[in-house]
Amino acid sequence: MNTDRDPARIARNEGTIAQDIDIRDGLGRKLPGQDNKFADLPASLIIKSAVEALFTQPSEQQITLVHGTVSGVEKLYVRPHLDLVGAWVDSWLDITEREGTNSSPL
Repeated sequence: MNTDRDPARIARNEGTIAQDIDIRDGLGRKLPGQDNKFADLPASLIIKSAVEALFTQPSEQQITLVHGTVSGVEKLYVRPHLDLVGAWVDSWLDITEREGTNSSPL
């Protein structure tokens, strides 16, 4: 992605849209009329990137990782996430500098 160009001059196309988010300005803005899957994240989060992945252990689950900044501080969130007993929890979890381990059997 070339971020040196004026965002207003970049045409909207499949290359500028990710999961109903317009990324032409590098900030990730929700397109009007689309469900916002990021609504539960902090309002001041500036999304830099997001990726979805399919996990198959302990059970099959599509997860979303979001990387962004809050007041200039780098943040990483995941949804859903595993709790301590290995069950999927459908909420965002800040995993930026999370310490500890998840001892769920794989």
